[in-house]
Amino acid sequence: GAQPQSRLTMDAAGNLYGTTSQDGRFCSYGPCGTVFELLAATRKLKVLHSFCDGFDCRDGKAPTAGLTMDASGNLYGTTTAGGGNDLDDQNGGGVIYKIDTAGKFSVLYRFCAKRNCTDGDGPAGELMLDAAGHLYGTTRAGGAHNQGVAFELLSRN
Repeated sequence: GAQPQSRLTMDAAGNLYGTTSQDGRFCSYGPCGTVFELLAATRKLKVLHSFCDGFDCRDGKAPTAGLTMDASGNLYGTTTAGGGNDLDDQNGGGVIYKIDTAGKFSVLYRFCAKRNCTDGDGPAGELMLDAAGHLYGTTRAGGAHNQGVAFELLSRN
């Protein structure tokens, strides 16, 4: 990956987690990105997920925000594009994703990519997690006036 743009998140063991908005294993052009871990004990970098760069990337692409970690060590983040809704605008509306403690990547939500989508388009900031496991964030487009929305994703517990 290349072009890390956000803060790092640290776990109890001192390992650091972050994102890059460009490049990665499946990237040949354009915004792709990675989620990475820097191991404190060995100072080795480990890529936890590489995003794709093609049309209709279902897992999202271009993560520009940092990661949020829950008490169990699961990581949550967003991508500003991709998500499988690319048919409307070539970029897709972005996703909310989770990487669990076993390293399994999953998409929790795919944003719409049409103009004035009520759920928003292009989440750009870091997520906030409350005690009940609900995630909160903002998008840079979509909504009634295409100026973005504040959203809540309810916990699936």
